[in-house]
Amino acid sequence: ESYRNGLEVDVKWRVISNFNFDVNGSYSSNMATTDTFGKTYHILTPSTILNADAHWDGKKFIVGLNTNYRSRMYVDMANEHYVPYLWTLNFYTSYRWRDYEVGLRVNNLTNKVNYCSGAINDIGEMLYFRNAGTNFNVSVKYSF
Repeated sequence: ESYRNGLEVDVKWRVISNFNFDVNGSYSSNMATTDTFGKTYHILTPSTILNADAHWDGKKFIVGLNTNYRSRMYVDMANEHYVPYLWTLNFYTSYRWRDYEVGLRVNNLTNKVNYCSGAINDIGEMLYFRNAGTNFNVSVKYSF
């Protein structure tokens, strides 16, 4: 027996003509009841997810910051082991010229150690799957 219920919000706000602030997030209760463990949280299911983005969008140039938060997630039905919360701060910018757009994105600006998932090995030890530290990518888009 299990259930999932919660609330999801998506808000977009134009602060001034070219400056925008967007937030989306969810809070949920995710429970299961089993004969072995009784009432327990669903595994790998965070109760809180939050994303926020602030960006300036000019005619040819965009610059922005965004952040992502995910609450901890349990990895076993007994809810004894969990992946800690995740938080990142990211920067992005792009320049438009004719039919092209060149972009730069820098992820995890603070170089925070974050874990995206986890598992328990055969001898009961917790294993973590780590996200990358500070990293970047460059993109080129062509529209036709």
